[in-house]
Amino acid sequence: MTDLSEIAVAVPVLSRSEALAQFIESVPRGVSRVIIADNGMPGAHTHVYSRDWHVDIDVLDLDHDIGIGACRAALTDAVDEPYIWMGDCDMAFCRPGDLARLREILDSDPELGGVSG
Repeated sequence: MTDLSEIAVAVPVLSRSEALAQFIESVPRGVSRVIIADNGMPGAHTHVYSRDWHVDIDVLDLDHDIGIGACRAALTDAVDEPYIWMGDCDMAFCRPGDLARLREILDSDPELGGVSG
Protein backbone atom coordinates (compact mmCIF):
# COMPACT_ATOMS: atom_id res chain seq x y z
CA MET A 1 0.00 0.00 0.00
CA THR A 2 1.27 3.45 -0.94
CA ASP A 3 2.10 5.83 1.91
CA LEU A 4 -0.05 8.97 1.70
CA SER A 5 1.54 10.72 4.68
CA GLU A 6 3.85 12.76 2.44
CA ILE A 7 0.93 14.21 0.46
CA ALA A 8 -0.74 17.51 1.31
CA VAL A 9 -4.20 18.12 -0.14
CA ALA A 10 -4.70 21.79 -1.01
CA VAL A 11 -7.95 23.56 -1.90
CA PRO A 12 -9.22 27.14 -2.17
CA VAL A 13 -12.69 28.17 -0.95
CA LEU A 14 -14.68 31.33 -1.44
CA SER A 15 -18.31 30.71 -0.50
CA ARG A 16 -19.21 27.02 -0.75
CA SER A 17 -19.19 25.75 2.84
CA GLU A 18 -21.20 22.58 2.22
CA ALA A 19 -19.11 21.66 -0.83
CA LEU A 20 -15.98 22.20 1.26
CA ALA A 21 -17.32 19.94 4.00
CA GLN A 22 -18.13 17.21 1.48
CA PHE A 23 -14.67 17.58 -0.03
CA ILE A 24 -12.92 17.22 3.34
CA GLU A 25 -15.07 14.18 4.11
CA SER A 26 -13.86 12.55 0.87
CA VAL A 27 -10.13 13.05 1.56
CA PRO A 28 -8.44 9.67 1.95
CA ARG A 29 -7.26 8.73 5.42
CA GLY A 30 -3.53 8.89 5.79
CA VAL A 31 -2.77 12.14 3.95
CA SER A 32 -0.56 14.56 5.82
CA ARG A 33 -3.14 17.35 6.00
CA VAL A 34 -5.66 19.46 4.13
CA ILE A 35 -4.63 23.06 3.54
CA ILE A 36 -7.46 25.45 2.76
CA ALA A 37 -6.95 28.88 1.18
CA ASP A 38 -10.00 30.71 2.53
CA ASN A 39 -10.72 33.89 0.61
CA GLY A 40 -14.36 34.06 1.64
CA MET A 41 -16.09 36.43 3.99
CA PRO A 42 -14.41 36.38 7.43
CA GLY A 43 -15.94 33.69 9.64
CA ALA A 44 -18.11 32.21 6.87
CA HIS A 45 -16.56 28.75 7.14
CA THR A 46 -15.84 28.55 10.88
CA HIS A 47 -18.57 25.93 11.38
CA VAL A 48 -16.79 23.68 8.87
CA TYR A 49 -13.34 24.17 10.40
CA SER A 50 -14.56 23.48 13.93
CA ARG A 51 -15.78 19.96 13.12
CA ASP A 52 -13.84 16.93 14.24
CA TRP A 53 -12.32 15.68 10.97
CA HIS A 54 -10.36 12.49 10.24
CA VAL A 55 -7.52 14.60 8.84
CA ASP A 56 -5.59 17.62 10.10
CA ILE A 57 -6.72 20.93 8.61
CA ASP A 58 -4.70 24.11 8.21
CA VAL A 59 -6.53 27.26 7.12
CA LEU A 60 -4.88 30.18 5.34
CA ASP A 61 -7.01 33.28 6.00
CA LEU A 62 -6.62 35.33 2.84
CA ASP A 63 -8.15 38.64 1.77
CA HIS A 64 -11.75 38.38 0.61
CA ASP A 65 -12.10 37.39 -3.06
CA ILE A 66 -8.34 37.62 -3.66
CA GLY A 67 -8.66 35.32 -6.68
CA ILE A 68 -7.93 31.72 -7.57
CA GLY A 69 -4.36 32.41 -8.71
CA ALA A 70 -3.43 34.07 -5.42
CA CYS A 71 -5.08 31.22 -3.51
CA ARG A 72 -3.13 28.57 -5.41
CA ALA A 73 0.12 30.49 -4.94
CA ALA A 74 -0.52 30.76 -1.17
CA LEU A 75 -1.32 27.04 -1.01
CA THR A 76 1.87 26.14 -2.86
CA ASP A 77 3.92 28.34 -0.52
CA ALA A 78 2.34 26.70 2.54
CA VAL A 79 3.28 23.13 1.60
CA ASP A 80 6.24 21.42 3.29
CA GLU A 81 5.37 17.93 2.08
CA PRO A 82 7.15 16.48 -0.97
CA TYR A 83 3.78 15.98 -2.76
CA ILE A 84 0.83 18.29 -3.20
CA TRP A 85 -2.59 17.48 -4.63
CA MET A 86 -4.33 20.68 -5.72
CA GLY A 87 -8.04 20.77 -6.45
CA ASP A 88 -11.26 22.65 -5.86
CA CYS A 89 -13.83 22.39 -3.06
CA ASP A 90 -16.51 21.07 -5.41
CA MET A 91 -14.40 18.02 -6.19
CA ALA A 92 -14.27 14.74 -4.28
CA PHE A 93 -12.10 11.67 -3.96
CA CYS A 94 -14.53 9.04 -5.23
CA ARG A 95 -12.49 5.88 -5.66
CA PRO A 96 -10.18 4.44 -3.02
CA GLY A 97 -6.64 4.36 -4.29
CA ASP A 98 -6.80 7.26 -6.77
CA LEU A 99 -4.45 9.46 -4.75
CA ALA A 100 -2.08 6.55 -4.15
CA ARG A 101 -2.06 5.83 -7.89
CA LEU A 102 -1.06 9.41 -8.70
CA ARG A 103 1.85 9.14 -6.27
CA GLU A 104 2.91 5.81 -7.81
CA ILE A 105 2.96 7.42 -11.26
CA LEU A 106 5.11 10.30 -10.00
CA ASP A 107 7.48 7.94 -8.21
CA SER A 108 7.85 5.74 -11.29
CA ASP A 109 9.56 8.41 -13.41
CA PRO A 110 11.93 10.98 -11.87
CA GLU A 111 11.48 13.24 -14.91
CA LEU A 112 7.79 13.81 -14.15
CA GLY A 113 6.99 17.01 -12.32
CA GLY A 114 3.22 16.59 -12.15
CA VAL A 115 0.32 14.29 -12.87
CA SER A 116 -3.33 15.03 -13.48
CA GLY A 117 -6.28 12.84 -14.00
